[in-house]
Amino acid sequence: MNILKKLLRENKLEKIPISFLEADKLLKSAKEDIFFANKNAEVNIKWSFTILYHAGIKILRALLVSKGLRTKGGSQHVTLLQTSEDLLEQNLKDLFNFLDTMRRKRHHFIYSADEHISQADLKKAFEDIKYLFKLIQKYVRLIDPQKKLFNK
Repeated sequence: MNILKKLLRENKLEKIPISFLEADKLLKSAKEDIFFANKNAEVNIKWSFTILYHAGIKILRALLVSKGLRTKGGSQHVTLLQTSEDLLEQNLKDLFNFLDTMRRKRHHFIYSADEHISQADLKKAFEDIKYLFKLIQKYVRLIDPQKKLFNK
């Protein structure tokens, strides 16, 4: 069964007006987060990792609002990952598995403060979030009628 139909039926996802302006704002904010996470990496790996995770959430929310969708209810981050993977229709299983790992590590760090996040975790997070940013930015630009019209 199509995951989007299932999530809509389960009331974990709702249709909203498509907003390329909101998508652009989310992408801009995510880009700032990536920059800040990089600046902060030498000071605190865990917070840089957490900032990158939140940048990833903003990037995926940009994808959803560009398609007229919003998560709702409990477990919104999980719903966001499931919906985004379905929307992109690409084989990005490794990327989404790592984003889910980031979600769990960030959750554990925030709520119990003893999660180990290694330099290798942070390096992979930077690589994956930057890749995701470029992928979603390109995707949104391709479907935004104004960007198509003016070749922005």
